[in-house]
Amino acid sequence: MEAPERPTPALPSLRYKAVEAEMRELFLEAGIDAELDPKASMRSNLVTIIAHAWNISGTIRWPRGWCRELMLVLDAAGCEVPSPRVLRWYRSRISEAPAAFQNTARAPVEILEAMDLALLGDDATSTLRPTGTRWSPAAPGSGMLVE
Repeated sequence: MEAPERPTPALPSLRYKAVEAEMRELFLEAGIDAELDPKASMRSNLVTIIAHAWNISGTIRWPRGWCRELMLVLDAAGCEVPSPRVLRWYRSRISEAPAAFQNTARAPVEILEAMDLALLGDDATSTLRPTGTRWSPAAPGSGMLVE
């Protein structure tokens, strides 16, 4: 028995005219870079386009109204369109742990690695500790540094 077709969620009714064009351009460009595939899973398309949008804009903290524009781009590409809640969930999880999505099909691993390094900060390739300091053995778990 075939699974019933998933209904397309309604677009958010609130519109943010000031950022619509900017977000539309961002996600159109990200969609082209991501090469969205209607036959791929929703997860695959979302991880790919969100990572490419971060790569273009340099941030994942987009202004209100971004969900609607991303939904329109996904719909135009013939991909499965998630609800705004699902979009925000993926954005949140990718922003917290981009490396967790590296095994997703078609995921842009290089971009996710760059996101991970950006999350850790500029010093991510070093020891992650300031020079001349060490963690205090006297207070395990305190997170205090001792000179």
